[in-house]
Amino acid sequence: MLDAVSKNIFYMLARSGGLKSLASRYGMRTDTSFARRFIAGESIDEAIPAARAIEGTGLTVTMDLLGESVTSSTAATAATNGYMDVMRKIDEAGIGKNVSLKLTQLGLDLDRTTALENLRMIVHHARACEFFVRIDMESSSHVDVTL
Repeated sequence: MLDAVSKNIFYMLARSGGLKSLASRYGMRTDTSFARRFIAGESIDEAIPAARAIEGTGLTVTMDLLGESVTSSTAATAATNGYMDVMRKIDEAGIGKNVSLKLTQLGLDLDRTTALENLRMIVHHARACEFFVRIDMESSSHVDVTL
């Protein structure tokens, strides 16, 4: 029971608009801020030099547009267009062609058809530019539909 309660508390904290705002405001503020360890940049233009540095050590990277659980088809379309823009910039920069995405960012919580259509557009674009697309696993309630 304690396990379920602690999971619910952390899930509630993760969905907190106030905490997201604080993390956005302070998490990337300086080079030593806590989120810099996990996030290469707040934009693709910031992330590309970080990716180059990582690839220079012999490692590979995958780029991700942060976000999930969109609440409108407008936001899902914006995320889809954002991924296409990210792939274009990665291609132009000549770094590893790997992206990962979340289906809820493409509209899965709105309806499956929206998410699949947005995913199809991204994959079609990715295939033309020879990208590898990873689909991130999300919360347990999304496991079956993701698989």
